[in-house]
Amino acid sequence: MSSVKKNLWHWLSTKPGLLLALLLNVLQSWITYRLFGIDVSAMAYLMGAFTVFIFLVDNRDDRFLKGFFLIAYGVMIQFSYDLVFKKALEGSPWADNVKMLLMMITIGSTGAGGSLIATHSDRSSADLESGSNQANGESAFTRLDTLERQVQGLDRKLDQLIKRAGLTSAGLLFVGLMLVILLLGR
Repeated sequence: MSSVKKNLWHWLSTKPGLLLALLLNVLQSWITYRLFGIDVSAMAYLMGAFTVFIFLVDNRDDRFLKGFFLIAYGVMIQFSYDLVFKKALEGSPWADNVKMLLMMITIGSTGAGGSLIATHSDRSSADLESGSNQANGESAFTRLDTLERQVQGLDRKLDQLIKRAGLTSAGLLFVGLMLVILLLGR
């Protein structure tokens, strides 16, 4: 069962999986709009967008491309919200909640994308510092090794947290779709 979850997670973090997740998000948002109105549809759309964001963060791609995709996704989410939901939500009691969630996704994706591009730029920079501080080489190497092990441990914990959040979001999306299907079947 664990390998099935891992393979599904990996597939959803690929480009075809991301496109499917985007399509499902738009579909469930449209169905939610038809059943419950624009307020619930906007919240459903943004919760699905958060799920796609988690899959996009876990995508195994080149740093620059991943950063570009994250920035483009943040811009796309903001643009699609302005195009579809902004005018309809004016004066709605849900408007502030939807705006907060939208800003969280937009800032998160553009910030993560910018950081990835900056890291790529720094690593491919021609003005790398020379190893002039070799007097402290042995002790620095030991400290670096210790830090590397700590970062790897934190990285594993962060991956587990991201996967759990993604699975939770995907589960909520699945439950929402099932409820919509059950309501349509009545």
